[in-house]
Amino acid sequence: MGGANTVTFPRILRIIAVPLLGMALLLAGCTSKTPATRKSGKLRVAVSILPQVYLVQKIGGPYVDVHALVPPGASHETYEPTIPQIEEMRQAQVYVKVGAPTLPFEKVWFGKLEGANPTMKVVDSSQGIDFIDGDPHIWLSVRNAEIMAGNIADGLSAADPTHKKEYAANRDALVANLKTLDTTITGIFKGKTNRSFIVFHPAWNYFARDYNLTEVAIEQEGKEPDPATLEKLVNKAKADGIKCIYVEPQFSKKSAEIIAGQLGGKTVVIDPLPSDFAGNMKKVAEDVAAGMK
Repeated sequence: MGGANTVTFPRILRIIAVPLLGMALLLAGCTSKTPATRKSGKLRVAVSILPQVYLVQKIGGPYVDVHALVPPGASHETYEPTIPQIEEMRQAQVYVKVGAPTLPFEKVWFGKLEGANPTMKVVDSSQGIDFIDGDPHIWLSVRNAEIMAGNIADGLSAADPTHKKEYAANRDALVANLKTLDTTITGIFKGKTNRSFIVFHPAWNYFARDYNLTEVAIEQEGKEPDPATLEKLVNKAKADGIKCIYVEPQFSKKSAEIIAGQLGGKTVVIDPLPSDFAGNMKKVAEDVAAGMK
């Protein structure tokens, strides 16, 4: 079964779903050109991913109502918004995007979402960040998060100047906490002589740069490694004394478990898309440091 002309059920769903979402976007744009008023008195803010919710809430406090389009457990690489989310997006007054280098989710959907709500203010949280080879995972850096906080505060203030002073004060408090967290994480890696760690998905480049670490990725250009590459990774891990392979809950652990098995080690889950940004970054640092000499 399953010849060359076979269409699988998931593929059929995708063929049907994408045009429906496009139609919903078109209808949403035609229904009204003006977002809903602030019935709750709060600024309606949409973001792409959960870590942004943390930043916006810390800065916006009681003056914002923020929602992430990519839900818990979903991947920003492949997620497609639902029709209710599209309607919610049409209600947003501000959209804080991760920005360039473009997140896969934003690359596919941002233009369509913006078209459904042309009066929405768009805030690019990546302005001023020093990018690494087109890597979009800018939020996985406490130091980048400080820059993102400044961009978010500016965007909220432009959309809601009445609370500009509050946004600025909250930004300053958040940045101070992030600087303390950065110092804490620096201390976690103090004294580590072997500073390499192996991950499945290459999402932690900015984290590695901040703390003078080396990220070694199993996945290459979105593909599982071939046997020869796996062998090289195993040999490097043995040479460096690495026994922990770090995986993300949004991706398969198969290749990582193979390598961990050959090393007599284990896989450890580190999540790039948590709602508790600060707590998660500290935990990731502790987990990565625990696998180092």
